[in-house]
Amino acid sequence: MRDRNAVLDQELDRFTRRAAAQSAVLDAVISAMADGVLITDHAGGTLLVNPAARALLGPPLDVADAPGWTGRYRLFGEGGRPLRGGEIAVLEAPGPVRLQGSVRVALTAPGDGGELRALVATCRELRTGTAGSSLVLLTDETSALERRRELEAFAGVVAHDLRNPLSAVALWLDA
Repeated sequence: MRDRNAVLDQELDRFTRRAAAQSAVLDAVISAMADGVLITDHAGGTLLVNPAARALLGPPLDVADAPGWTGRYRLFGEGGRPLRGGEIAVLEAPGPVRLQGSVRVALTAPGDGGELRALVATCRELRTGTAGSSLVLLTDETSALERRRELEAFAGVVAHDLRNPLSAVALWLDA
């Protein structure tokens, strides 16, 4: 019996070391991600916030009685409008709201430096032992939006610059 207990203790110790090593790898991966990662509980509290999420969301507000994580950050909808109730519900609601897969919400938040960042929050229910926990993945789309605006402005300039010579050619052909 003593030998059996010793074998079980060794096996438990080996599994504990393996789980600790795997946890360290997962922590390193999540910390190194460029996208923001938040894991929230059923009450809207944050269980995990990686460094990228902290940089994208900026410093939390000093609001002790905020009902959920969205109340602790300066978050806005697209174009800087206040978040709508449905958007907040999707970002914070556990379980049934997200059973159809992930949900995307466009956000604007002042980052670490105070500049407004265009974010997309993808929310998904986590099916783990922690009831009602959710994963919120924050992707910064600021530079993509800036590139799109620059491309649209360039296309407008090109269209304008082509319009004048083509008008002159059309007049010459009519003459």
